[in-house]
Amino acid sequence: MKTAASLAALNTCGEYPAVVLACGIFDGVHRGHQRILERLCLAATAAAAVPVAVTFEPHPRAILHPHTAPARLMSLEQKLRLMEKIGVRGAVILPFSRELAALAPADFLQQHLLAAGIRLCGICIGAGWRFGAGGQGDTAFLQHFGEQHRFAVESIPELLYYGRPISSTRVRRAVSGGRMDLARRLLGRPYAIEGFVEHGKGMGGAEFACPTANVTHPGLLMPPCGVYAVDVVLDPEQTRGVEAKRMPGVGYIGTAPTVTHGRQEFDEQAVLEVHLFDYDGNLYGRRLEVEFLEYIRPDQVFPDIAALKEQMQKDIGKARSITSGRSELV
Repeated sequence: MKTAASLAALNTCGEYPAVVLACGIFDGVHRGHQRILERLCLAATAAAAVPVAVTFEPHPRAILHPHTAPARLMSLEQKLRLMEKIGVRGAVILPFSRELAALAPADFLQQHLLAAGIRLCGICIGAGWRFGAGGQGDTAFLQHFGEQHRFAVESIPELLYYGRPISSTRVRRAVSGGRMDLARRLLGRPYAIEGFVEHGKGMGGAEFACPTANVTHPGLLMPPCGVYAVDVVLDPEQTRGVEAKRMPGVGYIGTAPTVTHGRQEFDEQAVLEVHLFDYDGNLYGRRLEVEFLEYIRPDQVFPDIAALKEQMQKDIGKARSITSGRSELV
């Protein structure tokens, strides 16, 4: 899937002569987003056009309200992979700024959704999508603009789950509350954090005979501290267009209080560590996508290292039981 910072740049080689667009932030690409993107692909096929998603980077609230901006549900790379899996063939990633936010609705549409040499056949949006200064642009405004510029507008109603709309906010609340099963139902897949493996405290393999990968996760929403059964995709950036293979494991989020208590060399920031079952390769520097399948127990302080080791073996056994039969080793 080709990406660019503008619609015109997307079409530099003329491979997007006619497009249907879907516009939104799409953080999480939850089931409601998926419905919009699926409608985008159907509309593009009917119009003999290319389905293209228009999204923003960074998240608008990170620019407009940085002190209250939510943690993101996924990286940009994760978002693009999921869009491509649905069938989207191009993505315009608009650099979000206060100047962009200040544009009048008509100016935003004129400058960013129309481009010379590209025939705009239609736009698909969620029914609640707002755009332009102060969110003045809505479905009615877009439909009127579409009539003037001869493109169709399809407004997709919110998808409900147990009578309430599926939204990124609702997913965040589920993840923050450790309700991983609810998050999975809202997303249509397990909640996942993607990051690179860096050197950690170096104690998992040496002291506990349980090597772990320390996964960085800048700006992504973390589930509550504790132990989880997980599936892990190695090098997820290489899975575009193919079904990802998953490795089962156990994940830990926390500060390792039994080990680090009173030791000045360790900070208090929670880390994400994963132990992959039956794997002994080198993971440093590689990108991992960690899928949280089930919450096992909270983080806690044990009376001594021996008690911690005993509990870790129980955690591994529980995680093996949960992941058994649902993961495929690479």
